[in-house]
This record gives sequence, structure tokens and C-alpha cells, in this order.
Amino acid sequence: NYAAVLAGDASKGGDGDPLLVDLAGGDYHLTAESPLRGQGLNLSDTYSLDHNGVALPQTGGWDIGAMQFQ
Repeated sequence: NYAAVLAGDASKGGDGDPLLVDLAGGDYHLTAESPLRGQGLNLSDTYSLDHNGVALPQTGGWDIGAMQFQ
């Protein structure tokens, strides 16, 4: 289960395959088909860059996870 529990919003959760590039190989980037895309909370007041240093969107839905889809 990859539930987004931030701000108590369990409705952003789910189960099943998150469609990461290579989970077994340690590549946790999202694929284009990932159900995590656009489902995260917008935290632009707190964060401006993702884990890889890529700028996060200032408006709209964020992706769930440490890295935005590119």
C-alpha cells in the first residue's frame, strides 16, 4: 500500500502496482502510466525541489513519491 497519509488524507492511498521504472532494481522513478502521477498533495509552501533537485510544480497535482515524473 502506498497511501499518502500527509495531512491525514488517506483517500490518496491505494494498493497494487505503483508502476515504478524498476522496483526490484532500485529505480523508483514513476513510469508514464503510474497511478501515482498527479495524485499527491501540493506542498509548494514547504518544498521547491524533488529528491533529484528537479523543480516541483507551483500549482496543480503533484506526484506521490520523492521524485516527480519527467
